[in-house]
Amino acid sequence: MPRVIYLGLQAFAHEPHQLLPAAENPLACESLVDISEADAQAPSSIYLLSTLNDEDVVKLRAWCKHDAERQVMIAWPQPSAWLAARLASGAVAEEALNDWLAQAKRLLALFRSARRQITLVGYSPGRTSKLIDAPLDLPTTATGKAIYQLAAAYLCGHAQPLQDTYAYLLASSQESPVEEGQEATIAQAALNEYHALQAASEKGQRDRQALQEADATREQQQQAIARLKGELSGARDEQALVLQQLQDVQQTVAERANELQVLREQADIAKQQAQRLQEEQLQALQKENQALKQALETEQKEQAVTVQALQNVQLEAAGIFDTLQQVKATQTQREEQKSAQQALTAAQKENTQLLSTLQQAQQAYETLNQEYQALAERKESQVAEQQRLVNAQQKNIDSVVTKLERRAAEVQKIQQQLEKSTQDTAHFRQQLEKRQKELNILRADTQRHISHLESLVQWLRVHAQRHAAVAYRDSRSYKKELPKQLAMLEATPFFDADWYLAQYPDVAKSGIKPAEHFIKFGAIDGRHPSSQFSTDFYLTHYKDVAASGQHPLLHYLRHGIAEQRKTQPPQHHLPAPKKPTEGADA
Repeated sequence: MPRVIYLGLQAFAHEPHQLLPAAENPLACESLVDISEADAQAPSSIYLLSTLNDEDVVKLRAWCKHDAERQVMIAWPQPSAWLAARLASGAVAEEALNDWLAQAKRLLALFRSARRQITLVGYSPGRTSKLIDAPLDLPTTATGKAIYQLAAAYLCGHAQPLQDTYAYLLASSQESPVEEGQEATIAQAALNEYHALQAASEKGQRDRQALQEADATREQQQQAIARLKGELSGARDEQALVLQQLQDVQQTVAERANELQVLREQADIAKQQAQRLQEEQLQALQKENQALKQALETEQKEQAVTVQALQNVQLEAAGIFDTLQQVKATQTQREEQKSAQQALTAAQKENTQLLSTLQQAQQAYETLNQEYQALAERKESQVAEQQRLVNAQQKNIDSVVTKLERRAAEVQKIQQQLEKSTQDTAHFRQQLEKRQKELNILRADTQRHISHLESLVQWLRVHAQRHAAVAYRDSRSYKKELPKQLAMLEATPFFDADWYLAQYPDVAKSGIKPAEHFIKFGAIDGRHPSSQFSTDFYLTHYKDVAASGQHPLLHYLRHGIAEQRKTQPPQHHLPAPKKPTEGADA
């Protein structure tokens, strides 16, 4: 059994052994090990070699010389496909061209040294080999995009050393797939890919513009939120200032209340003292008045006694005068008349003394009365002074009460301002919460829109890699598969040709059948095949379809119907109004 060496598979896949599903344990390596030792330990029929260097050529020659019966089959890659894969991976064009040319020259030199033991086979993406038992499962997308294929074809067509070496390699190989007119097909595929990318770019620009508008709206909302936060912060500062002022006013009111309480206590004490002093003075005046009344009564009694005595004296004088007259009449003696005269004079003197005493008593009474009146006037002046002091204190108390009432009014006004500020703060907080909810809703909508676009872009990328290139190739497999797909679409009610032409008038102008247009272009453009099937919904709702890159309607017809998948978003309808029951009020 000949050993098979695949050369350059690492350019088409990161894990090249997965491209050989029919092989067992392929050995992927950067350079060949000693094949004789490998055969003795663990013989393997397939080797995957990234590049063929001079050391590998020497080892293969030694392995062939060691046993003339040994056979090895070397599969080399077509230059256009290999260069396209290298360019797609980011390699420099000139370096990739020189690498393939150097490997081809080493391979020809090795073939010339052991023609009987070495068989050369060329392989290409999408082609099966008749000579190799373990054919490659190499998809056409492994060569990269159509633009890289076009660049690789251009390099191959303008590099004369590569064309000469490639001609010798074709002549030395027992099998090598060669396609005619490939450059035109690749150019057409690149052009179509360019148009698809341009359409995707325009759509991406529209989506980017929509995202920018959404970002601008979100920025405006953020500015509005920042403004509301600033207003809320200002309201909080103003509220804090008002609270501080209120606390100061409350402290001042408390101090004023304490002062008022002290003044009230002092006024009460002064009032009590004034009342006590007034009572004491009234008691003293009453005592003095009582004493004066008693003295006056005593004087009056004494005066009455003196008057009575004076009357008695007058009566006695009259009696004496009568006696004297009788004596004068009866006695003629001059001495008795003189003695009577002397007695009368003495009585008159005593009467004069009694009158003088009475006058002194009246003067003393008048003096006491004047002193009583002066004392009463002084008492009235003291009472008036106390009343004036009490009135002044009452005025002070009224003034303090007025100030307290004014302060209370100011406190009430500040309290109202504080309540209004609290209401404004609550209003601003509600506005902020409302704007935050609107921002969250807008952010969620933007995130859903971005997810929707990412799903579509993912499907477009995978679909373009899997189907865009092959859709325009003239291969037999495509020609054989396309009629089946067209028949499948024309037979299903989910594709309506008349509806498709009515919705998209450019399809009628293009001259392509509606079903063929939808398979090649419609799904990539995001168009719908009928009113019963939504391309965007099917790709965005089922992530596995978008990740696989399969055609959405073909996937639904092949698998989605059996899996009972939905074809369009659910329609929500309001319930019909209930009819009033019989006998119910209208």
